Amino acid sequence: MNKSLIDNCIETFFSAFERRSIPRDRFISPSYEDQRLEPILRSVNRREITLDLVQKMGLYPDDWMAFMTNEGKLHYLPVLMSLSLQDYHDGEDRFAVLDDSILSQTLPWLFYKPPSRWKEYLQFNIYSSYELATRLTGLLDFDWYFHGHGGGKLLYSLETQEKQALRRYVENLPGVGAMYPLYVYGVYEILDGRVEIGDCYSWLPNHEKVALVDIIDFVTADCSNMLSEDVVDQLNLVRDSILLI
Repeated sequence: MNKSLIDNCIETFFSAFERRSIPRDRFISPSYEDQRLEPILRSVNRREITLDLVQKMGLYPDDWMAFMTNEGKLHYLPVLMSLSLQDYHDGEDRFAVLDDSILSQTLPWLFYKPPSRWKEYLQFNIYSSYELATRLTGLLDFDWYFHGHGGGKLLYSLETQEKQALRRYVENLPGVGAMYPLYVYGVYEILDGRVEIGDCYSWLPNHEKVALVDIIDFVTADCSNMLSEDVVDQLNLVRDSILLI
């Protein structure tokens, strides 16, 4: 990726979010460990927030999204997308999971890998099966996605040009489309409006729907003594709805 392309992308990001002013109310959660973050961000124009600045100040944009209000995300999303692409271009990986924090807002999946690969992962990491069962319950719960996670609320707030800017960010992430084609396809389906926001399985190919049913069966059986009846019931409702699609 050459610098002129990155500069063009960055200008697209900021232009798309131009009308998003800095929130008047507090936009960083009090639980964020570095209480300097909000005052520092308020003290500079968002276009002036560079990789060198955040590194010099000891700020960590990887986790800003998780602690920002929806209004904060809308104002600083172009900053985070810009920092992410610049970091890739520099090749220093100063903020290696910044792209994860951005992408996690678009598709409520636990992994970039498709459902057909989830069981394979768990067989090498059996201790995560309970965690997966718990996370699956949350990720397949639209209320959690909109209110607990916040991704759905953010996507519903985006205007057309902002969705296009986010799409362009994903298109220009080095290698992500080649490594995780189904994940990226799902992101495009949502951003382009072909499936509803928060829909993480109706658009899947049939063999991936079968794999998702299989993983639900796997975790509910493997963790049957650790899961509440309500959790098992919820997972089975999702399982049954997939089979009806």
